Amino acid sequence: MRRIYILRANEEDGRLLDALTAAGCSTDESALENPVCPRCGSSTLLAFAEDDQFQVVLWEKVDDTDGAGAHAWYLICSRFDCAYQEEVERVLDPMGAEVFDQWSASAEFEEYAGLMERHPIELMDLIEHFRAVLATGQNRKLTCMLEEAEWRYEESLEWRWKWIRSVPLSKRIRFTLVVEGDEDEIEETDEIEGTFVTATDDGFMVLRDPGEACMLVQARNLGRFQPQRPKTQELPKPRKQEIAEVLSAGERGSEARKRQVVYNMSPNHWVVIRGYHLRLDDVNRLGQYKVRCWDPAAAEALSLTPHGERYWEGLFRRSEIEERYDLKIMIKTKGHWVDMVAYMGEEKWPYVRTEDPAVAADLGLTEQIPLYPPETEEEIRKYRRSWSGGVPESEIEDRQEVRLYHWPLPEFKVR
Repeated sequence: MRRIYILRANEEDGRLLDALTAAGCSTDESALENPVCPRCGSSTLLAFAEDDQFQVVLWEKVDDTDGAGAHAWYLICSRFDCAYQEEVERVLDPMGAEVFDQWSASAEFEEYAGLMERHPIELMDLIEHFRAVLATGQNRKLTCMLEEAEWRYEESLEWRWKWIRSVPLSKRIRFTLVVEGDEDEIEETDEIEGTFVTATDDGFMVLRDPGEACMLVQARNLGRFQPQRPKTQELPKPRKQEIAEVLSAGERGSEARKRQVVYNMSPNHWVVIRGYHLRLDDVNRLGQYKVRCWDPAAAEALSLTPHGERYWEGLFRRSEIEERYDLKIMIKTKGHWVDMVAYMGEEKWPYVRTEDPAVAADLGLTEQIPLYPPETEEEIRKYRRSWSGGVPESEIEDRQEVRLYHWPLPEFKVR
């Protein structure tokens, strides 16, 4: 029986790297491949049987507790019409086992099935297909996938109903419809604009422009809609009108916009290896630390790989990392220390942020309105207001870099 080890979210302890090295396998993350279906060559999924339930693993991350009581694990084909199924042994020790990347398997299945991206009427077509196939005989895999599709359908509908219920009467709205076109192809209509009249049992009624014609819309056919927050937001201008205004704004308006552009700063993560401070790129799926370097001395000492003129990269295990920290830039202006989070305009003024309303008022910063404001009690409780804006170079009194350590934590100094 094949032994399957499911890749963990954190492999920094090096167990997997040791197993791959012992098996003579590549420790390059790009070489990691899941088993394929021996019948059709398609990607595979994991499944397990627990009590009377058969569960296909469709989520991105598998914990040790998932399927802990299962009496059997299986490798199955991800395609709806392929019946390949093989019993396997799930192990928690990678030594001598095949590695299975659940995140990759979930992504490949989503690309194939598109359950998350489908509109309600598309999901209903898929649900009806599953039901028709299951009517001809029992199929544990399709039964589980049918349940997933039904859940996605209900979630997709609820998202639309949540919007419909929040639209005030006489509110101006804009939306598209998803309908079945020729040869049962799913099509999306052009944007429709009108005045919201009332919600109905199936959706809502709208007075459609032009001509104030009354139109009945079913929630299951609703595609894109605006405004996203109808209780607090007004209907934005049509995209074509916004583009036309930008193009006609002229050079003066263009220069004004340039001064308002905010440029994100690159992530400022660092590690220390044998005393050398290196920029951390990321930690890959195998638990390796990828670093960047522009120092020839460090590159030579650490045997880094050249990737350009005076630029090197390398991969290291967690056990080789002495320190890990983030570098935060702070500036002092009008007597206040604030975090610098980006640059602003062609002058590259510091763009700062604070959660202190008094500091924000002194500096004339603007409150940041989240794209999706908190709604539930828990979201409101956790939400923290913040203010941001640009600071001219002439108003900067001082600046400093602050290290925020992940590990080891620096000792507290007693003065």
